[in-house]
Amino acid sequence: MGEPLRRPPGRPRLDDSEEPLTETVLQTAIQLFLRFGYDGVSMDQVAKESGVTKATVYYYYANKAALLTASMLHRMEQVRCETESSLKADKPLRERLIDNAAGMLASQSGSFDDLMQKAERMLSEAQLDQMREAKERMLLLLSDELASASQRGEIGSIDPFVTANAFFALMQMGRMKQADGLPLFSSPDEAAEHIVGLLWYGMFPKAGNG
Repeated sequence: MGEPLRRPPGRPRLDDSEEPLTETVLQTAIQLFLRFGYDGVSMDQVAKESGVTKATVYYYYANKAALLTASMLHRMEQVRCETESSLKADKPLRERLIDNAAGMLASQSGSFDDLMQKAERMLSEAQLDQMREAKERMLLLLSDELASASQRGEIGSIDPFVTANAFFALMQMGRMKQADGLPLFSSPDEAAEHIVGLLWYGMFPKAGNG
């Protein structure tokens, strides 16, 4: 009886019922990076938490910098899609911003900007450019909606791109903790109300109350 045929090395096999391996790895990686930072995460840890082998992770991503880049880009595209969905809702702008902020705060545990700043020394200029471009796509999406709202008279005259940057920057406040280690806000919904309230009443010159 001959030797059993061996499967040649190559792309890891995936059961039809499972989500793509890359999706699992990227979703796991970004949550670990956001929680523990770049230095606090290993490829071995990502593999273990994803339920795959370390060889599988290395098959798709040559090193940790490549994995960080891919996972950040993946999550930023998800945020862009979530923002687009929130902004399309048939609600006043203020309610749409609150929904968007609450969704983002609920779905991630840390700040993209903090992570990117700390990991800059490990990434190539090309990788950093990819992330800057992805962030700008998110900002432009919100900026366009803010500009339209201003033209409709729903909000006052603003610089929409600056205001979009302020909105995303304020997300960091939603994850802050007090001196005793407790969260500043009791829930993503409460944080979103405060964030949008600060932006709405503090930065929109002629904002309505709707």
